[in-house]
Amino acid sequence: MPNITVPASDPGLPNRRLFLAAGSAGAVFSALAAAASQVSPAAAVSPDLLALIEEHRTAEEAYRIALEAEDEALTRFETFKTKANADFVRQWPSKWRGDFDDLATSRTELIGLLKIDHQSLCRAIDHAFAPMRRKLFDIWEEHVEDVLKAFDDLVARTSAAEEETGYSKAAKQLEQAEEAVDSIFLQICAWPCASLAEVQLKATHLIERSDEIGWVRRDALLHSLAGHPPAEV
Repeated sequence: MPNITVPASDPGLPNRRLFLAAGSAGAVFSALAAAASQVSPAAAVSPDLLALIEEHRTAEEAYRIALEAEDEALTRFETFKTKANADFVRQWPSKWRGDFDDLATSRTELIGLLKIDHQSLCRAIDHAFAPMRRKLFDIWEEHVEDVLKAFDDLVARTSAAEEETGYSKAAKQLEQAEEAVDSIFLQICAWPCASLAEVQLKATHLIERSDEIGWVRRDALLHSLAGHPPAEV
């Protein structure tokens, strides 16, 4: 490929000093936007890039809607959990307060508290008349069974409430919406611009979302600036 020397002051290309002075990601974007602002409005922009950016905006709006729906559903679900937990503790007084994010551990903790109560009962009736002691232990065992059954019912109702309040569905939809936004955003970062008009368009879109650029997207962006095709990112 022939070597072509282009003067750094060519009005159609970014001044190299802009890039030498740009030490941060924000400065790089500003340098790109400033340089690209000199491009003729008639410069070519790939329809695919335009479609990708529009698709990203649509995905962002879908994510915003999904986030609002998930937040509302989470509020309903948290309200149910707070009331259900309070009802359980009121019905079965104990030091247990529960952790709905780790129900298996909560059950183990509840059993541990019941064992402590059992030890206290043993000390209290250690010198009681044998038949009475046996009856008290039988009552205690029935109590433990009732408490654990009530807890298992609470777990089942909580699981059902996750569906009934719409939280489970909303959380999945939010996750899918977020994945869609991330995927398209990464494609835009990785897009190798073929003209300064594309640089301007891409830089403007990314500047508005500079806080969202993480390590993966940053690497994709740097590869695109180096002219590497997306497949290499």
